[in-house]
Amino acid sequence: MVTLAELKNYLNIKNNSLDTALQGFLESAINRVKTYTNNNIEVTEYIEFYDGTGTNLLPLRNFPVIEDSIFIEYYDSNSWVAVDVNDISVVNYNTCLLNRKDIFYKGDANYRVYYRAGYKTIPPEIKTAVLELASLYFQNSKYADGKLGYRQKSRADTNEIFDLEAEREVLKKIDKYYIVNI
Repeated sequence: MVTLAELKNYLNIKNNSLDTALQGFLESAINRVKTYTNNNIEVTEYIEFYDGTGTNLLPLRNFPVIEDSIFIEYYDSNSWVAVDVNDISVVNYNTCLLNRKDIFYKGDANYRVYYRAGYKTIPPEIKTAVLELASLYFQNSKYADGKLGYRQKSRADTNEIFDLEAEREVLKKIDKYYIVNI
């Protein structure tokens, strides 16, 4: 998603003495973005069970769906049977809604869906958010000179202070990548 070299370039850090700390800030920023968006962001393979809706639509939990990566099975009371892929279309690859010519028969976890979802190329807003968060974590650590912002909260287990408002401002920029799971 974002490399250590990209973060060091963003922070204008030339030496390697802080690499371990910077890698930790980078991993924290990536995890924070994934948690905030409820989205893995990077291309990931999924095997998920879904309840049949009784309609021709089935919402998937992750997006964007990678084209031609969907395989669906239906449980017909004693075994799993493949659903004809020619019978399925994705309403919009940037959302997560499948459309079937027939209906997705109503039932509990009666559909097993194999698919890949995520961004082949990480959107620039996501990369920027990761870099800004990692920078914020670095600037608010013992490794940097100053502390950022005035609306800060002390962490109970350390002497570090953290600018919560600055983090919120960065994360608001990527709201459109948030996934609401149904």
